[in-house]
Amino acid sequence: MKPQSTPSPARRLLAFFGPYRKRLILGLIAIVVANVCAMGMIWLVGDVVRAISPPQSTSLTEELAQRGAQQLLPSSAPSSIPPMSKHARNWLLVITCLQILGLGIVRAGFSFVGVYFGNYAALNAVRDLRNRMYEHLQRLSVSFFDRERTGHLMSRVITDTTLVQSILFTQLFTIVATPVAAAVGLAFMLKLSWQLTLVSMVLFPLAAFAMTKAGRKIRVLTTQVQAKIGELSSVLQETVGGIRTVKSLGTEDFEVQKFMLKSGETTRFGLRSSRIEALLRPLVELVAVFGFVAVLWFGGSQAIRGPMKAADLITFALFIQRLGTDANRLSGVNIVLQQLAAVSERIFSFLALKPEIVDRPDAVPLQIVGGEVAFENVSFSYNGREQVLDDVSFSIAPGERLALVGPSGVGKTTIASLILRLYDATSGAVKIDGHDLRDVTLPSLREAITVVPQEPVLFSGTIAQNIAYGRFDAPRETIVAAATAANAHGFILAFPQGYDTPVGERGVTLSGGQRQRIAIARAILRNPRILILDEATSSLDAQSEAAVQQALENLMQGRTTLIIAHRLSTVRNADRILVLDKGKLAESGTHDSLMSVDGVYKRLYTIQEKGYNHI
Repeated sequence: MKPQSTPSPARRLLAFFGPYRKRLILGLIAIVVANVCAMGMIWLVGDVVRAISPPQSTSLTEELAQRGAQQLLPSSAPSSIPPMSKHARNWLLVITCLQILGLGIVRAGFSFVGVYFGNYAALNAVRDLRNRMYEHLQRLSVSFFDRERTGHLMSRVITDTTLVQSILFTQLFTIVATPVAAAVGLAFMLKLSWQLTLVSMVLFPLAAFAMTKAGRKIRVLTTQVQAKIGELSSVLQETVGGIRTVKSLGTEDFEVQKFMLKSGETTRFGLRSSRIEALLRPLVELVAVFGFVAVLWFGGSQAIRGPMKAADLITFALFIQRLGTDANRLSGVNIVLQQLAAVSERIFSFLALKPEIVDRPDAVPLQIVGGEVAFENVSFSYNGREQVLDDVSFSIAPGERLALVGPSGVGKTTIASLILRLYDATSGAVKIDGHDLRDVTLPSLREAITVVPQEPVLFSGTIAQNIAYGRFDAPRETIVAAATAANAHGFILAFPQGYDTPVGERGVTLSGGQRQRIAIARAILRNPRILILDEATSSLDAQSEAAVQQALENLMQGRTTLIIAHRLSTVRNADRILVLDKGKLAESGTHDSLMSVDGVYKRLYTIQEKGYNHI
């Protein structure tokens, strides 16, 4: 049995049209009919030329009229029909013009149907693709975001899908309808003169070869351009996100130069692609001109000698001109198809990424009884080389307040990440109430845990919406109760719009203490069994810290709490303090017991006290 081949990225992209295939097919049929009508109009223009030609020339319509007249005449009547009169030819001209007008109206109607339904299918398919990419982004593990730059991810989800939308929106019908229209035109040309058709087609293989070669190069360059756009997006995102640092350090000119450098690289790759496109289109047009001249010369010679009528030559010339336009359009289609192939590869290489942290097939929902957290001989490394944690073992009893302290970079935040199972331990096990976290479902685990970070993240929306983030159906009275417990109700009511006050991007309209109390209210509303406070008050002033500390006291009541702290003065009242040093558990005890020995904790505490006394 042969293994099934993986569909190409372009074919996988077309699968997103599945839910809209009826409208897409209808739109494509309509646009093909519209293009066929256009070819019919060219043919009828030929009939107009025949109608106004000298009387000895006979149009197709006139021939049919003459044959009908012959059948009505008596058998003794002469077999030849005299040329049509000037009056009859005028009527023939009027009728043919009305036929062209009718075809034009039909073509306009079918064009509307085709464009509308085709664009409906394209826009909805790209929307589904963009939604799929964003959903996939949300499912990826934190380790992926550690490696990737935000700008690159924005480029994948927004820029790449926008390019797909642009290509499909503008080129969808050209991709399908132009070849069909060209085939119909070619059939008309063969009907007029197969010899002239061969003459006109002799140089088109050269154009096809040029389009193929150019398309391959365009595909490579498109991939490079999209990558450069991702780098440019990263620079923009970093600068905007750190604009206060940029302003405070006066590095605006440096950032401008960095952006201009990346922008220039993007432009250079884009110009390479544009140069190929600019060369290809005139080349195809030149081939069409050579074919047109060859038709005029060869067909004109035949018209002079008599085998071809002048009206047929003019009609044929109109078809060859239209065919040249279609060929030029197809050269553009070939370019955008290669661009589509390149961006499709980027999109589906992203969608092929697998999250590293997933539920096992036999995972069960976590049922917390007490809320005990245990680390059993846990080691962890981010890159597989340097150990962040080395054989760490400890437990937090249900309802206990355990503080985790130590120098920067010893793995304090890593421990919090392992409890949330943002990463899996390299060796050993992390357990809650005796359940290995790898054996329980991720939603049930994260339902039981809430983190209050040093820099709380607020989202665009109102204060109420941010408190209810993760509990979107919470009634207003529950939100107010949570805010009251977090010492936030007073300052919220001080705003003119109260709980409906917009917080701005990342909560910029609120102070640090206000943002922290909103985050605490969010945690209270979630009502977790296990709480992690990650430097929750380290960036606050004394007045804000006092308000937040009271809110934290309300939050910690009856919950298993892990307090990660840099300022050791904030953990003096913890039930127990663990000291990490160089990835290992160095000391354990209360504040008083740790201060009674000359260890890591005492040295850190003494250094901090001296530092604060000098302020």
